[in-house]
Order: sequence, then structure tokens, then C-alpha cells
Amino acid sequence: MIEWVLDQQGSAEAHQTVGVREKSVIVFGAMEASLTPLMENIEARFAGIKVFSLPSVDHPQWGKHIELG
Repeated sequence: MIEWVLDQQGSAEAHQTVGVREKSVIVFGAMEASLTPLMENIEARFAGIKVFSLPSVDHPQWGKHIELG
């Protein structure tokens, strides 16, 4: 339905026709700053890959961790 709306509003180029996948892992015991060089290296070596990190300090299941994707 979203694609139809974009097409009808003349914004067909605004929606992606190629699928996007997202994968992530939970990292315990690491500081976000220590993961930055790894994340930068991955993006430099693999075109089209975007890396993210989401720190959490009070997650009810995992406690303090970083979601790295």
C-alpha cells in the first residue's frame, strides 16, 4: 500500500525496489568506542554495508549491552 501511495503522488523513485536486510548481534562487555574501528573497517571494505550500534544500559532481559548490526 505504501508503494501505491508513493506511485500515486509522483514519488515512485522514493521507494526502494531492492530488498534490504538487517542483521544484528548483542555484544556484552564492550564499550561502543572500542567497536568504532571495527565498524568503520567493515563499511570501508564492503560497499553497500551500513553498520550501526545501539547501546542499552537497562534492558530487562540482557542488561547493559550493545546491539551491533
